[in-house]
Amino acid sequence: MVSGVLGIIACPMLEDELLHSLLCDSEEKEVWVIDDEHAEAFRGMADRRGLVYGLATHRDFYRDGIPFDRSKFNVVIQFNDLALHKDPKELREKIERQVAEIQPHIDALGLYYGMCGNFGWDVSEWADRQGFKPVCVFRDMNGMVCDDCVGVAIGGGRRYTDLTKRYTGMLYLTPAIASNWEVFTGAMDGMGDIEQMDPSVKEYFGITDSKSYIRWMMSIAGYEYGLKIDTGLEESEEKYEADCASALKQLNLKPLDIEEGWVTLQPADDIYAECKRNLAGKGPIPPADMGGRHRAGSRQRTF
Repeated sequence: MVSGVLGIIACPMLEDELLHSLLCDSEEKEVWVIDDEHAEAFRGMADRRGLVYGLATHRDFYRDGIPFDRSKFNVVIQFNDLALHKDPKELREKIERQVAEIQPHIDALGLYYGMCGNFGWDVSEWADRQGFKPVCVFRDMNGMVCDDCVGVAIGGGRRYTDLTKRYTGMLYLTPAIASNWEVFTGAMDGMGDIEQMDPSVKEYFGITDSKSYIRWMMSIAGYEYGLKIDTGLEESEEKYEADCASALKQLNLKPLDIEEGWVTLQPADDIYAECKRNLAGKGPIPPADMGGRHRAGSRQRTF
């Protein structure tokens, strides 16, 4: 039986994978979410899908302390700003600070992030060198760290290299990217770049706002398609299709469905299983029971 406190530091782009594992794990657990603006989307999905969880502030967890029963299985989830991935150096520095900060409060840690531009970065190895508690990251079948959220969706490693060769020069649309494409592509931050452009250039290329700026950037990079990578973890297939259609229309891209055989849950299932194994401190634990039923009822609680 698993007991203790599992910390999760997550990017909202991987909240589908995290919610999938929590809901499919039939083991009884107490789930807590650090309540801030970065957790709002996850909380909405968790409510709609019946996950029971408690709310705690940053101070509750890091200063005052949540009254955990450490004889039971506890999970504490902290989300970061989705836009953090745009600056690899800042992302790495912040994550390493957070991994250090959370150490006194947890017994094991799951990091729901890819490298996101930090090639060769393995936080689990770094944490081990610091003498920290075990940290799990997304890995491919050969144990290599997954590059980013797209890598997580298709199995990372060599498969990601093969994907970029097979589908070159395309915007990849997982469910999370499709619903957050403006932040993911940097469209929300494009106005600063637009203001520095020559007015005649903007007029010639029809650049009037951040969306048209990103559309122009993709056109000069030769992007013609948006590759739909349906992980099957989205709440609604209809919403995913609508999100894809909206993004592709605004970016002037054509839709393309990924071929069968690319998408896999292996990294998502493995990271959660490894987190539980580290928390248990004993022999191997199989991936989450995919037939497990999650608890329904009152979905939020405070202490």
